[in-house]
Amino acid sequence: MYSAQESHIGAYKEWAGIKGDQKPTFAQNLKFFWNYQVIHMYWRYFMWNFAGRQNDIQGHGGILKGNWISGIKGIDEMRLGPQDQLANGMKDNKARNTFLFPSIDFRYCRNDLALQTG
Repeated sequence: MYSAQESHIGAYKEWAGIKGDQKPTFAQNLKFFWNYQVIHMYWRYFMWNFAGRQNDIQGHGGILKGNWISGIKGIDEMRLGPQDQLANGMKDNKARNTFLFPSIDFRYCRNDLALQTG
């Protein structure tokens, strides 16, 4: 990665696990790709569309900005901490929403499977 901005260099080193001023190895570049590009960016965007969005604040890996949420208390608390203790500005953010997980009624899924196989 090339950037003259210290914040970009620091973030790259953090995501890739690079210590000091060493030149990144191929393995560290793969670690950056996996941790940042695949897990943080791609998975977050995917889940924003199919599960829900925490808020519309640009985030860079912290638990309060720009994450996906499921709307299922246990899952969200495990990933992001207690959501009922958020400040009102975070709870009432107009971008905070959930789509898929809370709307799935597993009773109907089970009945559909029974009809298809029975």
